[in-house]
Amino acid sequence: MNMTNFYSVRPLTAHALSAAVGSGKTRAAVAHMANPANARRNYIYVAPTIELGAQTTESLRVALGKAVGPVVRNVHLINSSTVEGKARVEALRSINEVYGEDGCVHVLTTQTFLDILSGITRPELWSVILDEAFSPATFDTFPLGKDVRKDWEYFSEVLTVDHEQGHRILPRAGMKDTVGALADGRFSVAGGRLAGLQGIARAVSNPAARCELVVTPRVAALINGEPLPPKRGKKAGTEETTSVLEYASYIDPGYFQGFREVLFLSALFEQTVLYHLWTKALGVTFKRHPDFPSEMLRDTHGEQSRFLAVGHLLHREDSSSKDSLSRNLLTGKTGEKVQGQRVLDHLVRTAAGHFGEQQFLLQTNVGTGYEEGKALVPTKAIPIPMFAHGLNKWQHVDNVVALGVTNPNPQQLTWVKERTGLSSKAVTQAFRIHTIYQALGRCAIRNIDQTTSSKTVLTAGADDAKFLYQLFAGSLWLGQVGHTPCIRATEAAVARKEDGKTVGLSKAILGHLGGLPLEVNQISSRGLRGEMTNPAKVTLEHKVQIAGFEGVSDRTWASAVYLACSSGSGWKRGGQSLVRTTAADYGFQAVLEEAVVA
Repeated sequence: MNMTNFYSVRPLTAHALSAAVGSGKTRAAVAHMANPANARRNYIYVAPTIELGAQTTESLRVALGKAVGPVVRNVHLINSSTVEGKARVEALRSINEVYGEDGCVHVLTTQTFLDILSGITRPELWSVILDEAFSPATFDTFPLGKDVRKDWEYFSEVLTVDHEQGHRILPRAGMKDTVGALADGRFSVAGGRLAGLQGIARAVSNPAARCELVVTPRVAALINGEPLPPKRGKKAGTEETTSVLEYASYIDPGYFQGFREVLFLSALFEQTVLYHLWTKALGVTFKRHPDFPSEMLRDTHGEQSRFLAVGHLLHREDSSSKDSLSRNLLTGKTGEKVQGQRVLDHLVRTAAGHFGEQQFLLQTNVGTGYEEGKALVPTKAIPIPMFAHGLNKWQHVDNVVALGVTNPNPQQLTWVKERTGLSSKAVTQAFRIHTIYQALGRCAIRNIDQTTSSKTVLTAGADDAKFLYQLFAGSLWLGQVGHTPCIRATEAAVARKEDGKTVGLSKAILGHLGGLPLEVNQISSRGLRGEMTNPAKVTLEHKVQIAGFEGVSDRTWASAVYLACSSGSGWKRGGQSLVRTTAADYGFQAVLEEAVVA
């Protein structure tokens, strides 16, 4: 495959410390900075989040307090919570005021560091340690309304696309100052009418970054003034709807060249998007740092594999994607808006049932309703953010349910493939697997004191689970946990106006439960099955419903019971029984008791 070239000022040789999650990379870096031999050296320590930066700063201060020798340092934690005004302004000022080897340590977030990278005047005075690989390319969009050509003209008033440089977006001739004013929010200079271009102007104005248009067939036609082909899934001749221009911004690694040294700390670094892009398309070389030998780190995979069980919650034929998790459980239709009826909700309930009274970490995408304090969160679940790299505060918990999805969209997938030569599967895994892997790394598996407790990680899709299972050689393979039916098969059955066997049986179960007297609050799964196959116990209507289900397998029956007990059905699972739900199940018990007291 022919790869599209990136454009770099000059090649870079950097250090990389690639090791397992929880192996002690950050601890090793803290010890390195606290070493008396490095007391005069200046460091910029870059953390992906404010919380990890604060955690590392505290660890460094403790290490400096215990060190013997001349290790007095000026440690500056600079972020939006520690300084007034803009963190990047204070960070750049503080760094550029250093003129020699003063033993300074500046702890910044990744975003702040990348924003000020091109403005650091004396990089040769600084060693840079980047904790976790940052996203080498960020993707954003510029919205186009229904009149896409009019909005393209608006875009083209101040910006142009250089197709000889990989569709690079640049200021038009004479518009550099205007683009800079837009980026800074100085609309009185740029003109308020152009304010809609501020986001892309910021990307274009960063000297250390390149901004490139993602060119799809529709975008190519727009640029060339040709008729637009229909969107995927739309028929030609149908009314146009809003579109977007997608663009990618990536940091030129040449801007790292001037530093005294650059060290990346990253779990599975060779499988990150950054590693693939920088080595395959930008000519960057990574080598081992001499001060960080492999023997100083834990072999987390080898130590913990025998204590780890790995399983998945989706059917093996379903992939882990936002689309799959947002589908309706019973119909397979995409875009279910009712919380409680989505595939995601069913997976969370299944995981909660699997762990019972044990706590588990729960990772889901933002906006799904499983953030901390939300009603959907199971009692024993502890929500963790999608990006929780390096944090230690949950290492007392043994179990993890990793349902976060960070797949690339089709345009992003194509852009990365063209520049790396990787397959679609490899690119998708590079985008996604680190989110899952880092979620697992938040639990007791990262405890510096090796724990022998049993640990379980459940992922959404089988591919992610298999990746972890192979990574932790010798771990226990659980396969699919629960009986979630194949979502694709369910959708196909509904599309053919036919019920799949599991869906049809679940509806028959609900029909039978609906015919039970109100005083019947509980029925065993075995008893229910016996009643439904006993001709003397069912009405003619229900006999028609259950026709053909008499010989179903135990697995199909269990899956149908799971579906029948979905949220809102009036029934829930209780061990091996089905239990009628009450007001208490919806949080009304306390209110009723208060009313009685009153």
